[in-house]
Amino acid sequence: KPTHESMFALFTVMLSIDFILVLLDQIQIFRLLRPWVLIRKDKDLRSVVAAILSMLQSLLGVFSIIVIFLVFFGAIAVHIFADDYNQSNVYIPSIDDIDYSGAFDNLAISMVHLFTLITTENYPDIMMPGYRATERSFTFFGLFVSIGVFFIVPMVLAIVMDAYWRATKRRVKHDRKIQRAILLQGFTYLDPLETG
Repeated sequence: KPTHESMFALFTVMLSIDFILVLLDQIQIFRLLRPWVLIRKDKDLRSVVAAILSMLQSLLGVFSIIVIFLVFFGAIAVHIFADDYNQSNVYIPSIDDIDYSGAFDNLAISMVHLFTLITTENYPDIMMPGYRATERSFTFFGLFVSIGVFFIVPMVLAIVMDAYWRATKRRVKHDRKIQRAILLQGFTYLDPLETG
């Protein structure tokens, strides 16, 4: 197992190479290892990263649900609002802060705007141009926000928290097992004849 001093020497050499590359106007290839250095030094950060890595499978399932949800509503939004968000009444400078012209031109742009909407960051700004074109758009946005904010986001939060707590529980059990083994070893050293 590498010692702290050898790892420090290795990183010093790599960061020195990075410094030389900066002077030569080249790409700093070892800069990407800086987070690893921080993770390696801090035990608490290591345990958090280990917990996150252990819940990747759960997160992939959650993110696939979000992507399916966004693709479904994004495709519907492209078909419903492509024309409405390209008309002259989309952006009214005295009312709107942001020009959402072309917000639903294709699926990718639509998904980005809907993802922002699910965070309620731009609600009701993104909805107002569609609402000015037709009041039926309120049904689409209301359904999207209701399902997204009240079902999808809490489900994501619950799955992430559950996976994090399970990983933390495993880590605590592992730490306690090590602690008990060390205490047992210490007591055996103090009382080798087990006379108590």
